[in-house]
Amino acid sequence: MLANEKNIDEVLTELREYATEIDVHFVRKAVRAIGKLAIKIEPAARQCINLLLELVSTKVTYIVQEATVVIRNIFRKYPNQYESIIGTLCEHLDSLDEPEAKAAMVWVIGQYADRIENSEALLEDFLDSFAEEPVEVQLALLTATVKLFIQRPTKGQELVPRVLKWATEETDNPDLRDRAYMYWRLLSTDMAAAKTIVMSEKPPITAESERLDPATLEEMCLNVGTLATVYLKPVQTVFRSARARKLLDSPALQKQYSRRLRSRRASANSASASAGRH
Repeated sequence: MLANEKNIDEVLTELREYATEIDVHFVRKAVRAIGKLAIKIEPAARQCINLLLELVSTKVTYIVQEATVVIRNIFRKYPNQYESIIGTLCEHLDSLDEPEAKAAMVWVIGQYADRIENSEALLEDFLDSFAEEPVEVQLALLTATVKLFIQRPTKGQELVPRVLKWATEETDNPDLRDRAYMYWRLLSTDMAAAKTIVMSEKPPITAESERLDPATLEEMCLNVGTLATVYLKPVQTVFRSARARKLLDSPALQKQYSRRLRSRRASANSASASAGRH
């Protein structure tokens, strides 16, 4: 929340160090933070992405998986801007074994199926274990396969019927089944409408801190370590007896404000005296 264009270099240097620690949970949080900075500070997005790719090159499994998730979010924030890094992600598919990371990579493949030369082969590798995957991954695979078919009909025409059959006849999950029926109906009745709906532009995601007004953000900084920072709400709304805190200006700023106030008063008095003489 406190990072900005002026201190981004120092913040990223610190996060790079954090990402090499031995505490897995701590490292994951550091990687997530790098992704959030890319979303929050657009001029630093490329710098953040380069750092993420540097971390991916370490081939540490949990780093690769966390980076894949945050890069998916970066693509959603900046569509059609950083596709050149997709190839690097595809080189590390074997490192993905967590549902969130798999779903993120499948989303990337489906979203950019027309720009990934072997997108159908990559999806087919994931589809080999479709029945054993969690619903989160199955939903991502279903949508990605439909996107592949819409963007590259000749490449996806064999995969789509197979996936739709699995999702409608061989699953007990109502969300997966309903989405599959919806896609099936769309594809069989109006391909143009299907493309408009499935490939429509989504609202870009925003950083959490962008949704906080400056006063609340300042109060969060003064209440680090309390539940207020967990709920992202002013402390008095979490604890009724608590009082709001405000950051006091430094003595130097207080002196500066005092000088300005005295100067304004002197100018006002001078103007009044001049008006009285006239």
